[in-house]
Amino acid sequence: MAKATTAMSNADTTPDVVEVGNTQSPTFTYAGAFADVSDMYDELGGDKLLKSFVEVGSVDGKKFTLPYYFGSRYAFYRKDVWKEAGITEVPRTSTSSTRR
Repeated sequence: MAKATTAMSNADTTPDVVEVGNTQSPTFTYAGAFADVSDMYDELGGDKLLKSFVEVGSVDGKKFTLPYYFGSRYAFYRKDVWKEAGITEVPRTSTSSTRR
């Protein structure tokens, strides 16, 4: 990330395309490092793109970053440790499941 930050501080060294994490997108967008790619939205995936990632890269209705991909995360836990700690319910969200 440090290389990208350094490169994007100078118009002569800014890359044409760069992949950054969705948590870094707003920083570079608000710094003016990214161009408006709204006109490429449909070509780059449109409504098939993960909406929350599209929103992170949008400012004032314009799209400056679009998701290249997205992944899933897993959590593993030891039942015996949780039981000993008095935790009886496994945390859940509407978009994940837990194997027991």
